[in-house]
Amino acid sequence: MKNLCFLVALLLLFSCNSKKNILVQSPDGKINVNFGVNDSTAIFYSIQTEGKEVVKPSPMGFDFNGAPGFGKNLKIVSVAETEVNQSWTPVYGERKEIPDHYRQVLVRLKETTVPEREFEVTFRVYNEGVAFNYTFLPQQEIQSLTVNN
Repeated sequence: MKNLCFLVALLLLFSCNSKKNILVQSPDGKINVNFGVNDSTAIFYSIQTEGKEVVKPSPMGFDFNGAPGFGKNLKIVSVAETEVNQSWTPVYGERKEIPDHYRQVLVRLKETTVPEREFEVTFRVYNEGVAFNYTFLPQQEIQSLTVNN
């Protein structure tokens, strides 16, 4: 119950906060991911493990075929943070159950210039490593995108 109250309080805090940097840690606290929007409103991330920088602040974004690039002139619209601690059963393998324990942050971003596209970046931070993905939200004027870079 304490964890649920803590997560709800964090969600409310992050959804009402307009800060430019977001920190998410692995469940054991050894891995830190910093994500944010810099002064030129470009998105970046960095990763530290046990206090050592393993990924320096790195820009994120896309170059599209036939559409403006994506990764600058962005603002954070919302942030949602969750923690998952469960397990799953593989069909075959040496182990009967596989633990699935991570902290996740889902950041919704929007361009501040035309065409004002929106997307989400999700970071999952496990005790063993980091994963992230982009989700392009539906836009009426955009039916498909081809990524060049």
